[in-house]
Amino acid sequence: PLGPRNCVAPSAAPPAEGMIHFDLAQAAMQPQLAIDLVQTVYPEVVCICAGFTWVDGCEREPQKANAMNNRGPAVLAAAAAAVGAKVVWYSTDYVFSGGSSLPGSGGSKANGVAAADAGGPYGEEDPPSPLNVYGSSKLAGEAAVLAADPSALVLRTNVVYGPEHVGKNFVYQLARKLGSGEAMNVPVDQIGTPTYNRDLADATKRLVEAGASGLFNVGGPEPLGRVAFAEKVITALGGRRPLDAGLIKPVETVNAGQAACRPLASGLKLDKLRAAIPDWAPRSVAEAIDDWLANPHGKSLGE
Repeated sequence: PLGPRNCVAPSAAPPAEGMIHFDLAQAAMQPQLAIDLVQTVYPEVVCICAGFTWVDGCEREPQKANAMNNRGPAVLAAAAAAVGAKVVWYSTDYVFSGGSSLPGSGGSKANGVAAADAGGPYGEEDPPSPLNVYGSSKLAGEAAVLAADPSALVLRTNVVYGPEHVGKNFVYQLARKLGSGEAMNVPVDQIGTPTYNRDLADATKRLVEAGASGLFNVGGPEPLGRVAFAEKVITALGGRRPLDAGLIKPVETVNAGQAACRPLASGLKLDKLRAAIPDWAPRSVAEAIDDWLANPHGKSLGE
């Protein structure tokens, strides 16, 4: 069974207890590093969670984006498949445009993919149309991982939140800023299906145990704009972590000063996932926050 007692976590940073050093970007250039890693452990399942997820940073460093979101995962997938391990890799709804067009595209094609679509939520069969380097590198990574291992499991997800050691997801940012009395600009026009990370982990485990392969969406139960998401978090926290909703400053994405274009009307449909694991259900924001506070792990909210 999957669990903390029988998992080994690689890290590009100085490894903590139970972790070993591995640099995915280096492995993209030196596949032997991936081979050495899997032959150190001979795992049954390899979940490739690492990637270059700083969307604006990907615009500035496209080579790093493609190393960590495309070539590196494919190299690791090939190495894992060679020792008989099940491969799981995580992608993103940013492979879609969210109904937006690249500036100056006029809705035509850009880089060989459609520059706009009707918007989400999206199913697995919907044609991708990334707007930025991050989305393009992840889309290329999907194809590369499945080419390296056709039995791999590729999971698209979005707006992931929940307890973590780094404390960088949206809910941490919200609690940190509003908790210190600082206003926070929140895009008013970005819609997704926020995903509780423990639900994502549970869906991963269930899909692996079911022998699933190919592309699946894993997301939250309902489409939410970022402002509505923030307000639901504040309401769910209530008196346990009081935050002032008046400090939320809605801004349009075009005025947010971001280097990369963002999909606006996005989110993920879960029909295929529910058919594969019918006993799985994503938690609402309120349920997720209750679980988070009842079972804290990693950084505390507000740190």
